[in-house]
Amino acid sequence: MHNLATADPGRYQPDLAGSLANLGMWLLMLGSHTDALAPCEEATAIYRCLSAAAPGRYQSELAASLNNLGLLLAYLNRPADAVPLAEETVSIRSDLAAADPGRYQFDLAGSLTNLQALLMEDLGRPSDALPVAAEAVAAWQALAAADPARYQNDLYSSQSDVARILSQLRIAAPEKIAGDADSPESEAKPDGLDGTH
Repeated sequence: MHNLATADPGRYQPDLAGSLANLGMWLLMLGSHTDALAPCEEATAIYRCLSAAAPGRYQSELAASLNNLGLLLAYLNRPADAVPLAEETVSIRSDLAAADPGRYQFDLAGSLTNLQALLMEDLGRPSDALPVAAEAVAAWQALAAADPARYQNDLYSSQSDVARILSQLRIAAPEKIAGDADSPESEAKPDGLDGTH
């Protein structure tokens, strides 16, 4: 695939990026975090070039690749390196969700949740995590309003994240943000690896 992309980049670069992204994802899922780094980085670099040339076509793929690379760096105990990637993912998905919330709001909510977790859990920066967590609550609220059965637990989990951050900062949590302490938690973090391409 590398040879084809070198010979005809306009035709094969997207396929190469997708193949590299898939390889990195599977290596990451198998726990081969170090081996996954190179293909994830290369996929992200290719998608960045493709997105620069045709942003309307490849922004979603770039965001997914940035998301996966950020998660990988976090797994490799490099959260400080993961934060800029998570921030860029949020920025791209904010624009995508503004244009098409039905398609991208879930991705945005998950990316915000990932970013606040990096800031709070991995780097111990509650002041920086708080506005991100509040944005995540708003994103999950929009989803839960449209489909309560599917997203209510994610909303409760996000509200609990805000409450924990406020507690760390020794600020009283407003009930409408902190939520019910007895509310069920999500079974898993809402946004992990983005799917294969």
